[in-house]
Amino acid sequence: MTPTIEEVRLSEIVFDEIIYPRKDHDPVLVQRYVDVLGEMEAKQAFISLSKDNKLLNGKHRWLAYRKEHSGKDDPTMKVFRYDVSTPHEQLKLRCAAKQCPRLATN
Repeated sequence: MTPTIEEVRLSEIVFDEIIYPRKDHDPVLVQRYVDVLGEMEAKQAFISLSKDNKLLNGKHRWLAYRKEHSGKDDPTMKVFRYDVSTPHEQLKLRCAAKQCPRLATN
């Protein structure tokens, strides 16, 4: 499945623990990502979202954007959009992340 590149507001991104079971995160990694968000965007290392804005891949990057913009603004950001909307499709795509290079980047 080939994603499209779209822009969404940071506040519109939905974290769903059912399709994204990784509950823990690495605060050191999040801070490293905060420091290089511009470089990551230049390399098109965008987070991946479903049709209804659920996070499929890129939790640490998403947290870095939230940290960078906390209390400041609600920026738009480029994302990879996958045309999946049902929970089954979302979970299936999320589970396949290791076989899909774009989704495996986190």
